[in-house]
Amino acid sequence: MSKQVAKAATGTTEVAAQAQGENLPAYLREKKMQGAGVSTSKDDILIPMARVLQPLSPEVLDGSQRIPGAAAGDIYIKNAPNPIIKATEGFIFQPCHFDTAVVEWKPRSQGGGGGGGLVAKHEGMPDDAVQKPDPQNPDRIQTVSSRTGNVYVDTRYHAGFIIDLEGAKQPMPCYIPLSSSGHSVSKAWMLLMSLKRMGGDAVDSFAIYYRFKTKMRTKNGKSWFTFDVTDAGPEVDGAPSTMWAPTEEDFERGLTLFQALEAGELALAEDEVVDETSQAGSARGETVGRNEAF
Repeated sequence: MSKQVAKAATGTTEVAAQAQGENLPAYLREKKMQGAGVSTSKDDILIPMARVLQPLSPEVLDGSQRIPGAAAGDIYIKNAPNPIIKATEGFIFQPCHFDTAVVEWKPRSQGGGGGGGLVAKHEGMPDDAVQKPDPQNPDRIQTVSSRTGNVYVDTRYHAGFIIDLEGAKQPMPCYIPLSSSGHSVSKAWMLLMSLKRMGGDAVDSFAIYYRFKTKMRTKNGKSWFTFDVTDAGPEVDGAPSTMWAPTEEDFERGLTLFQALEAGELALAEDEVVDETSQAGSARGETVGRNEAF
């Protein structure tokens, strides 16, 4: 990964100094930093991943994986220093790149799950794909390989930066994988992005910021939480308005990440794909389903 990409992913020295405030020793303010001792290889950088916690998510339930203060509906930023963002607060996001893939996983019954069952990523659905009920939960339909029994998960990836509008924290690179019921969230957001115009031309995704919160959905007696994506600007006529990236540096940061992902200079680490409805609760507040990705 180039130093330009690393700069986009971590922020400039000037921004870092501002973010640290009084914690930055005075003698360092005049130093020219070059990232000595810091790897810029894509193999050494793990981009945080955002997902919505469900009533049966292990981060919510009592156990070894519980995160203090986490609740269903909160947003979990895995691999981030402060991993929990409360549902009512949400975050501001600068989208930079979009991609899709069919991810092949081993089922838990064959040693998969926990992020350790990744087999391969496919550009399209493999020819041996068939739909079958989940043997451990017949109410759920899975797409599986007729040869191996591995699970195919059609996944939509949005990558960008979580933005602190107050400037106290550096923009944090993050990706959001959306599968199953998350497809409707992704497609509705993509429609919103596609409607943005400047002089009649379609706007680059990283020129605009969006607000992420969560909301509850209920279907067939089950309730679960999904992302809720809206414009991030102040309300106009009862609806949020467009929030443009405020500076050229903000725009260029997004462009650099887009180019890095397009060129393969930076890669998104695969993680456990969670079907939100498999960790849902009943509409009466009882937990139902299984605490498993697949």
